[in-house]
Amino acid sequence: MTYIPPAKRKPRVAIYTRVSTHHQIDRDSLPFQRQELENYCRYALSVQEYVIFEDAGYSAKNTDRPDYQQMMSRISRGEFTHLLVWKLDRISRNLRDFTELWDDIKEYGVTFISKMEQFDTSSAMGEAMLRIILVFAELERKLTAERVFGIMLARAEKGLWNGARVPLGFDWDQENKKAKLHKDEADLIQQIFDVYEEYQSAQGVAKWLVKNNKKTKRGGIWGSKVVIDILRNPIYVGIYRWNYRESARGSLKPKDEVIMVENALPAIISREQFERVQKLLDANYKGRRTKHRQGKNIHILSGLIRCGFCGKTYLASKQSRPHKSGYYPSYYRCGTYVRNMQCRNKSISGLYIEPFVLEYMCAYVKSVRSARASKEVQRDLLSLLGRPEIEHIDLPRGDIGVTLLGGMYETATTKSVKAPGDKMEHLKKQKQKFERALSRLDDAYYFPEGVKGITKTEYLIKRAEFQQRLAKVDSDMAVISANAPRKKTMDLDLVSRFLLLHNLYNAGSIRDALPKLDKRVVQDFLRDVISYIEVAEGRVIRIVFNSPEGEIIHKVIYKA
Repeated sequence: MTYIPPAKRKPRVAIYTRVSTHHQIDRDSLPFQRQELENYCRYALSVQEYVIFEDAGYSAKNTDRPDYQQMMSRISRGEFTHLLVWKLDRISRNLRDFTELWDDIKEYGVTFISKMEQFDTSSAMGEAMLRIILVFAELERKLTAERVFGIMLARAEKGLWNGARVPLGFDWDQENKKAKLHKDEADLIQQIFDVYEEYQSAQGVAKWLVKNNKKTKRGGIWGSKVVIDILRNPIYVGIYRWNYRESARGSLKPKDEVIMVENALPAIISREQFERVQKLLDANYKGRRTKHRQGKNIHILSGLIRCGFCGKTYLASKQSRPHKSGYYPSYYRCGTYVRNMQCRNKSISGLYIEPFVLEYMCAYVKSVRSARASKEVQRDLLSLLGRPEIEHIDLPRGDIGVTLLGGMYETATTKSVKAPGDKMEHLKKQKQKFERALSRLDDAYYFPEGVKGITKTEYLIKRAEFQQRLAKVDSDMAVISANAPRKKTMDLDLVSRFLLLHNLYNAGSIRDALPKLDKRVVQDFLRDVISYIEVAEGRVIRIVFNSPEGEIIHKVIYKA
């Protein structure tokens, strides 16, 4: 949608309402906010055109809220003249978040109005009041967070549980408000440590647990990650660990911020066994890292094969024995089967599936170039494939390959260009704004012009803040640029892909030609063209191609 400048806009209000789940009652409830703000729009502002954006059950600690993000996107396109909220903290209690919002809407010529605080930013006094109130709103949030953290810290230091689900091996004692041993689960924990010492493989332990019908705490499926989390958890030697991560699945915190309380719970594992297991885990991790760094195996369909039974991606490995030609083919197995043997779909040798996929693509190109209708393509495709076990190939209706492989064969050295979207334009404006702010900050520090300048500490803190914001904008722009289609060009990479297809197009046997090709070039080529390949019972049942219009699905039907 084209950006509408402020002078050409008709009065239109974006109404934003938000409540946290525990505040969805009485005066702060969504229906109440909505009704009051609609009335304010009609009678105080005399504006009949408005759009309501609502986020129910979202905290004000950040702006990661669906309707809020949609509203800001529409504001950036110039769709509104006013932003109306019930209270200031409906937007954010974070000073930085609101400062960014205010800078944005001010740039887009939008007036901010808060009904409860009774100010709007169309006046200098209203803008000043807004900033003062926001400082106190953030102070209240931080003080509340500090009080809660202090209470939880005191509880943790006493060995009291802080609300998370108790792990396998323990139950929650509601009467005493403590974690207590669960006899059967504690025995399973001991078995997990014993089996790991025997197998020295988390994946091996997971398979053993599945084979012996052992269940996780919530009845889930065992995997190596679950096993490692158990083996690494000091709770099993009686140590209560708290403040370990930024969030439930977030990054690890520095060791000096982690609370470790000795003898807070009954131990299940001896200290000696726990230390032995930690050394084995460390050794295995270092070994995996070294192996990963030195790995030279490239599997051309890695990440592209999907299981037709469970939907998981197939994992690739190198077969232990070479082919008679001396070539080590790839071997593909269902990820679910590898992790816990819960899927029975067959494994596939690269000697079968890799030539099949390339033969299919070449046959399709040939059939498209010689046929003028979908029925002719299907007929010629079956004939060129020469696979008697295939009964029929189901192509999308009306597809004769013009937008897919036929066009790719003719123009493999080009890529389409897509104009930058609204997001990139917004980021460019943000970048210019922060660069101007940095320039003004430098001038204020180095050239105070007769007035008292800012201190060095203030200057460094503010400059670091602007540079951090600028780096975030640059990072976001880089992500958008990386995901955008490349411009039309003729570089060596694209020429190599064209030559690859051309050589295979005329090859007498793709199976014989494949070992002689550059695997990395083949892999990159296939990942550009194919979205995924679905397999069942050791055979390809579906190939899903990428195209500008979306995914194009080819189904392979076999004879009974």
